[in-house]
Amino acid sequence: MEIAPQLDISENAIEKHISCATKSIKKWLKEKNSSLVLIFLNYMNLTIY
Repeated sequence: MEIAPQLDISENAIEKHISCATKSIKKWLKEKNSSLVLIFLNYMNLTIY
């Protein structure tokens, strides 16, 4: 019973980390205007979920 809350916390932390990384990457892409990497990111998002 003690393990479940720790798992929830770590999952939330990982999701926050991934979303922060994705936001920073998308921000960088807007500056670079690289459509190929955007397509790759969309593909990665589809495969993750």
